[in-house]
Amino acid sequence: MPWKGTHEIEIALRSPACLKVLKVLLQNRNRYLSKYYIAKESGLYNPSRMVENLVKLGWVEVQEIGGVKRYRADMKNPNVRATYEFFVKVGYVNSILNNQ
Repeated sequence: MPWKGTHEIEIALRSPACLKVLKVLLQNRNRYLSKYYIAKESGLYNPSRMVENLVKLGWVEVQEIGGVKRYRADMKNPNVRATYEFFVKVGYVNSILNNQ
């Protein structure tokens, strides 16, 4: 990771772009998503760096089928779960989407 933070929260939530990527992943937490879908839903041209940082932190799971990678928020990670719950409380993520 090129950017150094003192805590993984600082790395995961370091910019508005990171927040947008995480929001898309949490709103679709039961599905594996392509980077194209993440880009389209977040409004970011290229979310690759943010997605890869989240993978390195263990916040995002990777599924590779036929050489194609897809990504999903790792809801077993306590920090991801806590971030999701916070985002729901403040209204940043809708808890009803995708039947939780």
